Amino acid sequence: MQKIINIIKKYLAIFKVSAQNQLAYWHEVILGSSFMIVIIFVMLQIWRVIFSEDPNSLIVGFSMENMIWYLFITELITTSRSRIIVDIGEEIKSGSIIYLLNKPYSFIHYFLFNTLGEISVRMIIKGIFGGLLITLFVASAGINLITLFIVIILLLLSITLDYYLSSFLAMLAFWMEDTKSIRFIYQKLIFIFGGLLFPLDIYPEFFQKIIKFLPFDEILYGPAKMFVRFNFLEAISLFKHQIIWIIIFIILTKILYAKGIKKVDINGG
Repeated sequence: MQKIINIIKKYLAIFKVSAQNQLAYWHEVILGSSFMIVIIFVMLQIWRVIFSEDPNSLIVGFSMENMIWYLFITELITTSRSRIIVDIGEEIKSGSIIYLLNKPYSFIHYFLFNTLGEISVRMIIKGIFGGLLITLFVASAGINLITLFIVIILLLLSITLDYYLSSFLAMLAFWMEDTKSIRFIYQKLIFIFGGLLFPLDIYPEFFQKIIKFLPFDEILYGPAKMFVRFNFLEAISLFKHQIIWIIIFIILTKILYAKGIKKVDINGG
């Protein structure tokens, strides 16, 4: 039991240091929020035109306010994400991974808690700052504390899923020269299949069925939809799917890592 407690303390320490580093530059995080606000403001004007004939109408069950808050959550997740594919790729490419192998922690889990520390601070600062600004343009989301707590859990799982999916792709650096192109493709997949700018409900039904077999909607669409149109049964279903995908990518990441690290040993570092 004491061993487990020590392991938890070790990774929490990594999380704490990472969060403190981000807090030291909180003003830069707020400044970085300006890009998110600009995008939301532009989309607000577009949705106002679309809803101009009947402001009280619904599009695939979403009101204009729902659309803006939905976009706020997806942009909050997207703009808070780290460059984990490139960061891990650089560690592998430069050979710096060798120095981390002798540390008393897992290489993969070290980056997980380091990433969680960074993203958590960014999301909290951007969430408060951006949320207050958006209420100047549209009505508040009207979410209660219990629902907010559940959505926060879904957001944490979203971040974790994104990390393990990204780390899986980053492991390709053992066989590739550069992972920047992989990150570029991944960002575009998230954009299209994750529902970045609008809910996936807008897509044709056959396309939605295809998306259900992919992990991207659990990262953006699911948590954002639960924030604006919370449904307990759908939240439970989303929770289960996120856990399943996280387990899948943990396994796949460890398989690639195990194969890749042997390649490093063969090459002598």
